[in-house]
Amino acid sequence: MRTKIVGSALVVAASALWACSASTGNGGGSGGTTSSSGSGGSSGSSSSGAGSSSGGGSGGGSGSSSGSSSGGGSGGSSGGSSGGSSGSSSGSSSGSSSGGSSGGHGWTALTLPQETVNGGTVDHAQFDWVTDVRFTSPTAGLLSTFTFSNPDSAQGGAIFAVNGSTLTVVASGTAIQDSAGNGGGFMGLYGAGQSLFSPMNDIERIVASTNGGAAFALGQAGNGFSNSGLQPALAYAADGAGHFWAADDENLYNTGGAPGSTTTWTIATPPAGTCDPPGTYNSNPQTGGATDRGGMNLHVSSDGKNVVYPQSTVAVCVTTDGGTTWSKVTPPNPPASPPQGRNIYFMDDSHGILFGGDDLTGDTSFVYVTANGGTSWTAATVPAQGAQDVHQLASAFFAPDHTTGWLVGKQSLDDATPPPLLWKTTDGGKTWTDITTTSFTGSPIDPTGFSELTCGFALDAQHIWLGGHDGALFANATGGT
Repeated sequence: MRTKIVGSALVVAASALWACSASTGNGGGSGGTTSSSGSGGSSGSSSSGAGSSSGGGSGGGSGSSSGSSSGGGSGGSSGGSSGGSSGSSSGSSSGSSSGGSSGGHGWTALTLPQETVNGGTVDHAQFDWVTDVRFTSPTAGLLSTFTFSNPDSAQGGAIFAVNGSTLTVVASGTAIQDSAGNGGGFMGLYGAGQSLFSPMNDIERIVASTNGGAAFALGQAGNGFSNSGLQPALAYAADGAGHFWAADDENLYNTGGAPGSTTTWTIATPPAGTCDPPGTYNSNPQTGGATDRGGMNLHVSSDGKNVVYPQSTVAVCVTTDGGTTWSKVTPPNPPASPPQGRNIYFMDDSHGILFGGDDLTGDTSFVYVTANGGTSWTAATVPAQGAQDVHQLASAFFAPDHTTGWLVGKQSLDDATPPPLLWKTTDGGKTWTDITTTSFTGSPIDPTGFSELTCGFALDAQHIWLGGHDGALFANATGGT
């Protein structure tokens, strides 16, 4: 149960990304939203490169939250801040923490604070799963979570602002409720410039910010979007002109602007028989559960012509003409059976990876690499895996250099308490090395105990963050090695 503590003002960049493993390359990643500058100082237009935007101090909104922490953390400084919490009812949170411990190649554990809202206490550190992490400096960022099996809030995650080692709630999933009084979790952070939004599971709504994440207001995905099932969308992405694309478990959509209550979405799903509809794979890499939790990544190039999403088999669906024609592309020698999860991550318009774990054929994980927008793929070299190593690769993330990247997940689906997994590449995804044991030994992350990782973020090749189950949140300033 590792957590993180957040502050108030932050400079958030966000082009489209999904649940921590969004098809997003920070700092000029794949198909950005409005050619915004990527975190880490490089510019990019990519379907998920994090662009930068600034957000002001204490946010507005209908609720308030505050938190303080001292020592530890990435800077070991103390601080407090207040931020806006959106929703039909107000909520507040407060918490203090020593900032966690450090060790083992520079890893520091950060702690999510408890939240007091609607007369109860939400223990985010114990019950939350981190779904997305975005930083614009070594000490400032945002992260989203959803709460799983919390006695006080069955579905009530939060969006936290990070300032040093302090985390503050700026949007409360418990305070934001539907007509039946149900809360919701936040399944990722998406945006363009100062506009930032997050889809909420279970209550089929979104929250939006126009000030870089300082405050959020409750909204809707827009007109024509089916909002089917429990998830408003499995993925969002945008091209360089800010034309958004989205996918749910039935259809692919596009629109001429950012999601909002008056946005009109147009169905752009490939014809039946050409590709599988989005979200039809048997499980997703982020949660290991049903598709109603989301987790699929969507790549859109900066010119909006190249769109890629994963299939129910080890394959992708690709268009190079903005959706006029589509084709299913299968990499060479794919696993014979559909894997437990498969996903994509694009570093820029052309370069990306297709990855997943296969627990049915040899119990191995796979990675394929593309340099042409997904129209062809080459098998990457991955760490040796034994017959019982049912590795699950949950999420990929790359530094702005597009060559240094990481894959996170868990080492065994057969183990009730699977150990964490951390792979690293320094050649753009062509070759991967398992650094789990060397990186985590002696750190707050137990390389042999249960610490399932779900997402990560790289500000540069050195400053990285990992998120996971049970409020797990870790920072590192040495690239993990």
